[in-house]
Amino acid sequence: MNINGGENTIRDVALGWDHTVVLSSNQRDVYVFGKGGDGQLGLSGKPFVSAPAKSVELSSKNTSSKHNSESSSNSDKIAAVCAIRHCSLTLNEKGDILKQVGQCRKLHTMEEMRKSLDGCAMRAKRNGLL
Repeated sequence: MNINGGENTIRDVALGWDHTVVLSSNQRDVYVFGKGGDGQLGLSGKPFVSAPAKSVELSSKNTSSKHNSESSSNSDKIAAVCAIRHCSLTLNEKGDILKQVGQCRKLHTMEEMRKSLDGCAMRAKRNGLL
């Protein structure tokens, strides 16, 4: 599947309660759809999105071209995405959180959040993303 008719394919997909987060193979662009009333899509003022839309808040700010991707910093690359309840996160290649949007802290105790995040990181490692 190509995203927006370009060369990028899907690297990772995560499912929240009522939303989906998709990471492009370029490891910079994150697309989201579903319910976003709690900010979990990273799209301002969008309570519901029926088709994948690029999340500026979750996507990497690095806009280097395909030809310059070798020189781009690994810290700009998103290795995996997670969707936990009404929260969306991006992870680097070490499994550390890069960005988070939505009700990540409000709806979870720190223990619940850590367990969910550990599960997401284990899934990403099992699939060779981390």
